[in-house]
Amino acid sequence: MSLIKENNEQKLTTKGILSNKLTERRDELERLSVQHEEKDESIKNFSGNNPVMIGDCETYAQEKLLKSNLEELNSTYESTLKNFKTRTDSLKKDYTELVRGYEQEFHHFLNLEPSENIKVKTLL
Repeated sequence: MSLIKENNEQKLTTKGILSNKLTERRDELERLSVQHEEKDESIKNFSGNNPVMIGDCETYAQEKLLKSNLEELNSTYESTLKNFKTRTDSLKKDYTELVRGYEQEFHHFLNLEPSENIKVKTLL
């Protein structure tokens, strides 16, 4: 009888351990699902704001998937996205400054007939 009781206690202990592990895995699944949804939303927002860059991003993703496994990519996702956004913002600022510089340097050429501007005449 005591052997049955010990066996029963051991099974209850095992059941409790397995129940705890199952609960932990469910919590982890929920956390990972939320992270996945957040990352998908970030990608959708980025692609909506930068539609021209989608082709380059897809090419980049394919190259990364060939070289790395998903765990490595997932662990570096946030920092990679932050770096990419920073680089994109920097390039946008550079472009804006180039356009502004061009407009400042050549604004006297704009909206004028070449015959009305001596510099334009000499350049043509």
